[in-house]
Amino acid sequence: MKSKLRKFAATAIVAGSAFAATAANATPPPGSNNGPDHIRSAGSDTTYDMMSRLNALYNASVGCSLNLAAPDYGDTCASPAAGTETENYDHDTVVEEYGIGSSNGIKKLRISELTVPAIVQARSSRAITAANNNTAKENAVVGSSFAKDGLSVIVFLGTKSASAPNNVAGFAGDPSTVSLTVSQLERIFSGAGGGCATNWTDLGNPGGLTGGITPYGLQTGSGTYQAFDSLITGDPNACANAIAASACDTGAGTCTATRILFENNTAPIDGGVGTDGITYKQPLDRTTAIWWASGGSMSVDKVGRGTSSPFQVGGKLPDSANVLDNTYPLVRKLWNVNKKLDVSFSAPLGSAVGTSATVAPRGISGNADFTGARGAAYNYRAWLCRNGGHATLPKNYNTEISSAITASGFVRVSGTYDAVSVNPVTGLTERCILDNFIGSAAADDKVIPANWTTA
Repeated sequence: MKSKLRKFAATAIVAGSAFAATAANATPPPGSNNGPDHIRSAGSDTTYDMMSRLNALYNASVGCSLNLAAPDYGDTCASPAAGTETENYDHDTVVEEYGIGSSNGIKKLRISELTVPAIVQARSSRAITAANNNTAKENAVVGSSFAKDGLSVIVFLGTKSASAPNNVAGFAGDPSTVSLTVSQLERIFSGAGGGCATNWTDLGNPGGLTGGITPYGLQTGSGTYQAFDSLITGDPNACANAIAASACDTGAGTCTATRILFENNTAPIDGGVGTDGITYKQPLDRTTAIWWASGGSMSVDKVGRGTSSPFQVGGKLPDSANVLDNTYPLVRKLWNVNKKLDVSFSAPLGSAVGTSATVAPRGISGNADFTGARGAAYNYRAWLCRNGGHATLPKNYNTEISSAITASGFVRVSGTYDAVSVNPVTGLTERCILDNFIGSAAADDKVIPANWTTA
């Protein structure tokens, strides 16, 4: 990791020096402090790889010309007054902490002043909700959705091995040719609408399917759980919780003792080595097992995917085209989450409710509440959400961002199909969907409650 960071930094320094030498005079970006900062992020397991790809672009992109001589050694910009607004003016470095789940990431962001080191943004694969843990603290963050994912409903195919372990038969048939409805998924996972279905006959034998149904669930701190929970009626773990864990095939390995699994790791059902490095036996109910997962992650992660294959839902598969145009019924948004007053065009902390929304973000223009890393996070969000016209040409970072999202199995939000947002100050359309964003209405210009840093 250190060698990669050195490579990114070296690339940025060389590119930045060359760029600044020919640039016209301009004011640095509003969140700049004329020196490199670390932007630490925590949260979602699902979006970790995607954010790492995006961060590599940002970390290595051009910026100011740095002071390389002692005592600075690259810690300050050489000529900020004559600088230019480039992709990453201060040569800030974005660092992703190991995945701890979307909810934990948002919780950690809200109390970031109490964590060492502090994080200034969070990864989330579910939307911000007012009911999440503490409404007052939830109101202190803002989400910027820049990508989408289709949740796959999956079963497991074939026989992995001719001998134990991993020789339990798989699902009989091709699930990709069978379409389920959201109502049928509710019967399978939550029991809403008639109780937990235990046999395909309970659902009218869709696609001619017969035999038993054995649902598995997901840990509740996961954004993938919470996204599915928001898309169907009832608790999607309810039917899995009502069934005892299965016995497993014989042989070496671990037999999972629970039906509530870690997201996007199919090995506890499918057998073999999982994304957690553990070797699993197959449960005897693998033949009838059904689960849900991130369609984007499953499409690019061979280890996580295993032999799993998705059903159609509402006549659509969770492929990129159906996620892009939102015709697949189980589409969820993926979010970059920041402190609300770090990125919103709002008044400084402590200002009266109703202060003009055109006041610069907290800490910009010399506000002492704003530190370098938080200004850096402000600029990173602006880069991620910019709809076009990135500062550095001919390299088009708008295209590069889209390519990184696609390579991770996800789909970038599109103004053609999604209600992308207009920045309330600049009036420019952004390539993000903003949630809990402070707009121009006085009623939306809220002050963070006094207890927002409490556990």
